Amino acid sequence: MVLWLEVHRCLTALRPACTRTATFLWMSLVLVGFLIRPDLAGVTSFVRAGWLHEKAYRRLLHLFHTPALRLDTLTRLWIHLSLTLFQPVTAGSRRVLIADGLKVPKEGRKMPAVKSLHTESGNNSKPPYIMGHSFQALSLLVRGGRGAVLAVPLVSRIHEGILF
Repeated sequence: MVLWLEVHRCLTALRPACTRTATFLWMSLVLVGFLIRPDLAGVTSFVRAGWLHEKAYRRLLHLFHTPALRLDTLTRLWIHLSLTLFQPVTAGSRRVLIADGLKVPKEGRKMPAVKSLHTESGNNSKPPYIMGHSFQALSLLVRGGRGAVLAVPLVSRIHEGILF
């Protein structure tokens, strides 16, 4: 029970990112779904893990596109919450961040943000270029229990290249 009270406290700290109470409740359901889902089947796994009615599927999908959830505010609140919840690893007086990227091939013809990506593979059977998404992520290094060092994801986006 103590764990769920802590989860509720953290979710409440993210409430200002939602313009409506209903949006906050759907966002909370998705975030709890990330914690309890048994598989990696996307939104379907949230529906299964929460024993939701099949009608909830489309409502959950809508959450990812609604203007009622302000992503920039949510990101800012999550970074602030992460800095208060965790003990960051420091180098001198600076926090240590890790950046990484992932290229995910896509076969859809009209998917948003799909572009030609160069693959760095030593395998001759793979093509040098693929069509897909390039995800970039930034994580904060923190100290966990017993001195372990862990990476807490702060932000991840589909990278569109350099924009001026």
